[in-house]
Amino acid sequence: MKHGLRTTVRRARTTAGFLILVFGLLSGFYPPLRTFVVQQAATVKQQVRGVADSALTPIRPVAVQGSGSTTNHPPNAAFDTFANTSWQVPWNEKAPARLTVQLDRAVALRKILVRTGDSKNFAGSSRPATLELKYSNEKSELISLVDKPDPQEIALRNAVGVGTITITVVTVFPAPGARDLAVAEIELFGIG
Repeated sequence: MKHGLRTTVRRARTTAGFLILVFGLLSGFYPPLRTFVVQQAATVKQQVRGVADSALTPIRPVAVQGSGSTTNHPPNAAFDTFANTSWQVPWNEKAPARLTVQLDRAVALRKILVRTGDSKNFAGSSRPATLELKYSNEKSELISLVDKPDPQEIALRNAVGVGTITITVVTVFPAPGARDLAVAEIELFGIG
């Protein structure tokens, strides 16, 4: 009985391998079939990505500390979900502005939404151009921003199992005569 089952499984496996090989060769050498396969794969990929994106939830910090701030513009203003408030700090290239964000649990962050500047006077202060995100999982990444007041959505790649994030402003879009740097809002989205 076992011998018959093994033979049947072996034949099925051999047949499946042969069919996969033939299909792979056909799709490689016959352009209409290759195009069809690529389109179907792209459709499945988009559906999976759509499901993953819809599963993202806002991740709110439990504590935010900054390297400094100006009067009435504390570090936690960058995470208060209000675009009309901002974190402002004196800009010094030799001692870059930094936020340390503590989450209540380890999460998988997938994207960050950033609004640069002060919404009341966008051109009145310097705005972040490049941010370095260092995660508690010992990974990091650089993100580049555009000099505009609109929200900027950036995908994150290295933020799995993260409980703390340190956000450092590496470079800025300078404002003539301004001494302060402003960040209106930062929002985190992830799973967990």
